[in-house]
Amino acid sequence: MAGAGGEERGHHCVGGWHPAGSCGNETVYLVRDALTGRVLVAENVTSSETAVMKALLAPVVALEACVLGTISDAQESERLSVEQLWPDVPHQVCQFHVLRDAIKPAYEADRKVKTAMRKQLQRQHQGCAQAAETEGRPGDDGRSGAAGCAG
Repeated sequence: MAGAGGEERGHHCVGGWHPAGSCGNETVYLVRDALTGRVLVAENVTSSETAVMKALLAPVVALEACVLGTISDAQESERLSVEQLWPDVPHQVCQFHVLRDAIKPAYEADRKVKTAMRKQLQRQHQGCAQAAETEGRPGDDGRSGAAGCAG
């Protein structure tokens, strides 16, 4: 998008992902113009340190485009890189990552409750299965073995 005077203007997005089958420390970073969708830089790196991120962004800086804003993951090295390269440009953390990180504590608590409930139900089911095997033989209280599993 051209601004006044013909200079390029845009909002730049920086994001990384781990490709399937990677060795665990490989990350593919993609820098794109959020307004046009044009990919400005795509590179596979094995480190996400601030210096590496700044080197990755160097071709974008060399464009001398008027950067209106930046968006990145919540990763500190990404945030520091764009802050250092474009100190007067507003920066926003990707809303998806913010919301995902905000829900983590509730998700983990819910997962723990579900796990505890599942284990309790499995124990009850095993007890009922064992009692069903003894069906017809009176228990210590004189009732049949599965009678206590109905409720």
